[in-house]
Amino acid sequence: MRKTLKVVAFGGGPADAFIKAAGITDSTQQTAIKTLVNDLNGYGLWSKMKAIYPMVGGTATSHSYNLKDTTKFQITFNGGWTHDSTGALPNGTNAYGDTQLIPSSVLSQNSTHLSYYSRTNSLSGNTIDIGTSTGSLGSSFRTYIIMSFGGVSYSNINSASDIVVNTMTNTSAFVLAYRNNSANFVNQVNSTKQTLTSASGGLTDKSFYIGAFNRNNSADNFSLRQCAFATIGDGLTDTEASNLYTAIQKFQTTLNRFVGTPIYPSFDSDAQSFMTSASITDSTQQAAVNYLVTDLKANSLWTKMKAVYPMVGGSATSHSYNLKNPSQFQITWNGGLTHDSNGVTGNGTNGYGNLNLNPRTHLSTQFSFGTYCRVNNGNPNQFDIGSTDQDGYNNYISISQFGSLNYNHFVPANGISVSNTTTNAFFHVGLDTSNNLFSFKNTTLLQSKTPASIGTAPSKNTYLFGYNNNGTAILFSARPSSLFFISENITQAENTAIYNIIQNYQTILSRNI
Repeated sequence: MRKTLKVVAFGGGPADAFIKAAGITDSTQQTAIKTLVNDLNGYGLWSKMKAIYPMVGGTATSHSYNLKDTTKFQITFNGGWTHDSTGALPNGTNAYGDTQLIPSSVLSQNSTHLSYYSRTNSLSGNTIDIGTSTGSLGSSFRTYIIMSFGGVSYSNINSASDIVVNTMTNTSAFVLAYRNNSANFVNQVNSTKQTLTSASGGLTDKSFYIGAFNRNNSADNFSLRQCAFATIGDGLTDTEASNLYTAIQKFQTTLNRFVGTPIYPSFDSDAQSFMTSASITDSTQQAAVNYLVTDLKANSLWTKMKAVYPMVGGSATSHSYNLKNPSQFQITWNGGLTHDSNGVTGNGTNGYGNLNLNPRTHLSTQFSFGTYCRVNNGNPNQFDIGSTDQDGYNNYISISQFGSLNYNHFVPANGISVSNTTTNAFFHVGLDTSNNLFSFKNTTLLQSKTPASIGTAPSKNTYLFGYNNNGTAILFSARPSSLFFISENITQAENTAIYNIIQNYQTILSRNI
């Protein structure tokens, strides 16, 4: 059974802080970082981390930042390093990175882990990949990972003894050492574990070096193995250690810089169903769709969605599918429309999409709808979504850059007009759970009012890029959209969450506004 992970808000918190601090602009790298944060959180590992160095971004600056907290334990690189998209490579002569993390200040004697992800196969030399000690080997407490020291592999977690582990034949590997008791610790190479008897003794008061050994504040035993990831933190259980490897290997697989056996990202079943129906095979688009689903679920919004059209895949077919249920409310496109990687654009003449969704049949009274428009292009006589019937009940959104946003939600009166000067924004209107009409532009509430009366939902299918006037398409829009949705039982307070989720989705696809 696939483990269900807890999901943090995609793009929020530490992932965004790291991306900003490290200057990560590549969408694949951004997605990999956000996936990593979500996975570590879902596995219960995030709280155990003191420092996480993803070595992403390709520069000394980007490689220096700690994902767990960008304000702490930033690496100072010294000597000769080569920094690129695959990680940080020390020269084996004078290169080392000072993490500024002192074990005695932040770690526990019987609860510590250390990891190093090497992309270099090198068995030569007396080299140490990551570690610290207050004195010489054999006479002080120390913590380190040595993939090969004169052809022999060692590791140590808070002990005075040098512990020989199974000799590695290939140092292109992920190595993890962890202790959660006083009697022994575990050395793990990729997914293979070895328990080593070694009593803990204490914690060194010297900071960890990466790419070398900190021997009482002096760097030596310089490594020549490339670092593509490193972590320092609390002790782990065997299960947590396995999960840590899974999370990191998935991260490396996403970046196409893995060693060993790749671990490809798993997708939410609802996201996968949509991607299969819409033939979404691009990895960035898949990640965006997956996080759109998981973020909606994490914020208790998924069950409220009736139809979501992510407008991804670049074709009329892929744009037609409903993310919430690909077998329901598939759009029938008519007339002249442009389909590309940014979504769908109407021609303002005869192009529209029939959702095959009858509001009276399929929706309750309290529902809302929204559109994500990327271009400031408006006309007061163009409708973006809506329908009406012979009974005179209607619902629609008409975005205008000429001063107003017009909308209606089967109020037996004329449409409601709200001040609006630009159309390149997220618009969300509807009737909330308190029977208040509302309209939002991004996160700004434009209007909220309680109507004197509310009619019946229209009995005609909802149209996009036009207006279904009792079975006839009129008032065609030339404005583009990168997403439409229809939802039920939404509160006004939930708009911010909806906006953030959709904005994160568009950001992954590099089409945000």
